[in-house]
Amino acid sequence: MGSEQLEVLQNSLCTLMSGFCLVLVFDIIKVFFEEINISAIKTFAFVGDALFLLSFNFLFVLILYYFNNGAFRGIYLVAIVLGTCIYFVLFKTIINKIVRVILKPVTYLIFVLIKNIKRIYKFLLYGIEKITFRMYNIFRKNKINNEIEGK
Repeated sequence: MGSEQLEVLQNSLCTLMSGFCLVLVFDIIKVFFEEINISAIKTFAFVGDALFLLSFNFLFVLILYYFNNGAFRGIYLVAIVLGTCIYFVLFKTIINKIVRVILKPVTYLIFVLIKNIKRIYKFLLYGIEKITFRMYNIFRKNKINNEIEGK
């Protein structure tokens, strides 16, 4: 094998992994939005798909620029598509299950925070008011005590 062929093979493996990672990140985000289960997000699912296609194209252009000085080589496109296919065939169900297990408590915490944000705000505001009121009373008492001692 020549050095140029070896370099093309190495670059193809890198593009295969980039296609795999791109789909992995997209799938994690998609599972996250499915776990949130907000109907408004479900209706705009096509936006996520469009962003995926844009990021895919951007990644492909970066790979062409980085590995081959902008010249098109079909092997890089095949490698990215092969990486996405490997992910979908071998790892999609396993990773979806793992991500769902991890995201269950995270989404629960997000919903609890969103639901109770007004309560948290009032609690913090009440605490700040109480602290400032106590500080004001302490300073006022110290000022009165200093005036009495000074006289």
